[in-house]
Amino acid sequence: MEESKDNFLSPYEECILKFLRACPEAFASEMQIAWQAAGEGTFIKDPKWVQQTMPQLLKLRLVESDGCGRYRAIDHRTATGDGRKFIAPHLREILEKSGRNMSAFSS
Repeated sequence: MEESKDNFLSPYEECILKFLRACPEAFASEMQIAWQAAGEGTFIKDPKWVQQTMPQLLKLRLVESDGCGRYRAIDHRTATGDGRKFIAPHLREILEKSGRNMSAFSS
């Protein structure tokens, strides 16, 4: 589902998502996104470009806000599933033999 949404994103929206996905747990301010996502040249030309772009990403539910003007990417793979992460079967077998609890992982 997420990948089909990505096919219709503008270059600025793609820049924002790429930047936010680099640190999925952290929230970033609009100013930080504007400076680092598209580079210094874009920031100097239009420092408020993020404010024009972010509403569409929020509408598509590709990013979430903490209510203070900071944003992070939503990871739809874990948000819509049962919260378990994928692990390759051969690695699961090795870890189970070593005594690890593998209930948080699916194969």
